[in-house]
Amino acid sequence: MTGTGTNSYLIGSDEVVVIDPGPDDEGHIRSLADLGEDRIRIIAVTHKHIDHAPGAALLARLTGAEVVGYA
Repeated sequence: MTGTGTNSYLIGSDEVVVIDPGPDDEGHIRSLADLGEDRIRIIAVTHKHIDHAPGAALLARLTGAEVVGYA
């Protein structure tokens, strides 16, 4: 949890999807990357609010995962 009512989700086991990686908080993003180990394949952003989307760029750089979002 990165703020009041804001959560990031890791879904899957062999391959992992991260939903709403959260704000551009390096500690939080590195924790997500560590939890997902080398299994994160997709980073899904549900909307562009500052507490949901900005961390996607760093998480993608750390994991090589594809970022997808709703347009």
